[in-house]
Amino acid sequence: MNSSDKSMLGAAVFLCAGVPVICGLVFGWPLWLLFAVPLPVIPGVVYRRIRARLEYERELDIRMSAQRLTVQPPPPAPEPVRHQQTSVPVTALPSAQPDYRFVFSATVYWRFRPDVPQPVHGNPAALAIEAIVAQAKDVTAAEHPLDHQQVRHRLDSLLGQPRLDRTGAVEASAAGVRLELEPADRERLEMFARTRKDAEVWDYQRHREQDKRRYLGEDVLRDTGSAVVWWLSRHENDVQTVVQDIPTLANLAGAANNQWTPPAQRSLPSGGDMSMFEADFSGGSVPEDVAPPRSLSDVVEEMVGLAGLESGSPERELFVDRVVDGLRAAGKTAAAQELHSTFSTLDPELLGDSPGQDSAQPVAPPGEPGSAVEVSRAEAQEGPSEAPQPLPPGALARPSASVEPDTGESAPQWPDPGAEANGEKTDHIEHPGPPENDSSS
Repeated sequence: MNSSDKSMLGAAVFLCAGVPVICGLVFGWPLWLLFAVPLPVIPGVVYRRIRARLEYERELDIRMSAQRLTVQPPPPAPEPVRHQQTSVPVTALPSAQPDYRFVFSATVYWRFRPDVPQPVHGNPAALAIEAIVAQAKDVTAAEHPLDHQQVRHRLDSLLGQPRLDRTGAVEASAAGVRLELEPADRERLEMFARTRKDAEVWDYQRHREQDKRRYLGEDVLRDTGSAVVWWLSRHENDVQTVVQDIPTLANLAGAANNQWTPPAQRSLPSGGDMSMFEADFSGGSVPEDVAPPRSLSDVVEEMVGLAGLESGSPERELFVDRVVDGLRAAGKTAAAQELHSTFSTLDPELLGDSPGQDSAQPVAPPGEPGSAVEVSRAEAQEGPSEAPQPLPPGALARPSASVEPDTGESAPQWPDPGAEANGEKTDHIEHPGPPENDSSS
């Protein structure tokens, strides 16, 4: 009910009720009559108003229904622009590794935007290819070449979404993305990868070996006590074996600290089981202290040194000459020649030998080690208790076998080293006597 309806209803009520009340007051009607007169009028007025209202609503519905039937349908949507297809030729794209490039190709679908007037470019397909390649380049520049398969899947997903070119007039997307590596580049990268992994393994093994060597050298084999304690920790229930292996542990500790002692100078006996270090050493063993072989010249040199014969002295040369004569008498000519050339023994002419005389004839033996003596005839008669007198340096001459002493007694005889050692009686030569003329010597 609107405002006009309310006004009309109020006016009708006033006329129906107010007029009879006024008339009753003027004419003196009873009070009940004042209320009874308007009652028949009020329902008629209300009925009429309701009927008019219903009629109005019915007409309104008819008009609205007719208006709905006459509404025009919306205009049809414009037909979408169809995509066109082109291919991206094989293109090299950069990777995260210098000098290694991806080989890229794809199928590009492009179209003009509906709100862009045409034509906008002479070769719109080139704009689409440029947009696709630029997007693929941004992705591959941060990827490792060996990951080309994973990168290809990523490009398939990323380039499948439509994108605008740099002018904003062409919409492009890509499918069928192909991303590969050159076979030679793939082989190089795989070789580098294998080499790098091998180097890492080798470096790990080297560090492990260094740690083991440091542990053994600075801790286990620092001294004999540390080695024994380490070996005892591995053989807690076999103390007797540990005690037997102490010499070997001492040898290893000394060798590890550059304090290797020859076997002759060790306070501990050599020996022991070396198999206890098989778990820590790859087949290594302690080198044996084997003395180098000594030659005959070294032995004679040691004898001369122990005898106290100085180098260059006549006594030294006389001693060596006797050894040379003995070797020649025994048939060891090569050994005698070696000593003769090594020590430069006395010349046979200096010893008084004639060219036709046998060089194997001995000289008089010295009375004391390191000196040559001359025994006089009188001293030879009195016996060997008298101390011999040293000869002057120039008086070393081999006596002749024909020299006879002036006395009736025979001089002491020296065995001839040139005689046969077969039980036969050897020749003897006289003991050297004093020279008959000192000036002749």
